[in-house]
Amino acid sequence: MKITSLEQFILHVPLNVSSISDSTHTITHWGVVGTKIRTSSGLEGYGFTGTHAHLASDRLITSCIRDCYAPMLLGEDAADIERLWLKLARFPAVQWVGRAGITQIALAAVDMALWT
Repeated sequence: MKITSLEQFILHVPLNVSSISDSTHTITHWGVVGTKIRTSSGLEGYGFTGTHAHLASDRLITSCIRDCYAPMLLGEDAADIERLWLKLARFPAVQWVGRAGITQIALAAVDMALWT
């Protein structure tokens, strides 16, 4: 069961109230950034992460998935999830630019897609 493709997406979903706030932020939409992973056997997995629906930031997450993680996953065995997570999480070039933030948010969406 080899990984044949990854497709990234961004959804901005309006809240069912005018806005929600915490001590520092107010949002009117919830961002959903994610990926769909397809395998050679026809299985599809979806993984998501939540954001503040800021399009430029959400594009950074999808570009991390598309440009950093997808090339390392294509052709890999989708069932070997723990090894794939370590491969992505410990990839030196990505670790160098960030062990938190965008790289981990992107990794979370990929990890969920592999488990579904």
